[in-house]
Amino acid sequence: MVFNALDNVDARKHVNRLCMAAQRPLVESGTNGYSGNVTPILRGKTPCYECNPKVEGKTYPICTIRSTPTKMVHCVVWAKALYEVLFGPEDEFNYLHDLKSAVPAGLADPAAFWLKKLFTSDILEMQQCSKVKLHPISQPDTVSTEYLQKFRDAFAHLVADSKPSAFDKDNDRAVELVYAAANLRAQNFGIPGESQFKVKQIAGNIIAAISSTNAAVAAMQVLEAVKLTCSSPTFRTGLLTARLHWTSSPIPRLCSGFTEK
Repeated sequence: MVFNALDNVDARKHVNRLCMAAQRPLVESGTNGYSGNVTPILRGKTPCYECNPKVEGKTYPICTIRSTPTKMVHCVVWAKALYEVLFGPEDEFNYLHDLKSAVPAGLADPAAFWLKKLFTSDILEMQQCSKVKLHPISQPDTVSTEYLQKFRDAFAHLVADSKPSAFDKDNDRAVELVYAAANLRAQNFGIPGESQFKVKQIAGNIIAAISSTNAAVAAMQVLEAVKLTCSSPTFRTGLLTARLHWTSSPIPRLCSGFTEK
């Protein structure tokens, strides 16, 4: 028997297929903050993990990210794309890829160039076409100065590293650059800023783990495992809501992809 509590869909699909092929019972589970779920999977008797559609990650219109952000998450997505352009592998499909053509040769201080272009010059240009008042950072206040210095420091360390690498939430310098750029962008558009911890959560798609939710879901996994072990004819999928209310319902149909002959 396999107990599943993985952190991404691809890994869950892989384990699901292995269990289906080996005809091993699988108790699938997951948590999301205060919510959680448990689903027993048994070849020939229940749907498998891939039988039901999965909720895809949130996406945002490119025009919103590039020109009309209204939430901090828009600024973080933009800052993350900026990091990929400056320090990530070459990607012509990055919607900020055109920024590379704006870099003059032989820059003595590339960090200063990007700070002025992204948070002053480009914002002044956008203001001419915008009905909303924008805030180019021409005379930094105390808060802006902190972000500007954080951007410079992270930029210098990442340049020294020299090896292109995709954004990694465990790379402190990458997180610092995204944090500084996102908050400077937020100031440009009059959006309240966020802490570095919150920006890291958004950029890395991190959902805080809550011990009480994990304990409740683990307990329900054990109950479903007992039923599987005892060959119970009734399999149920359970859902724990944010109000700590647990509901369960019978699993009605067989897996369409793997059936007993």
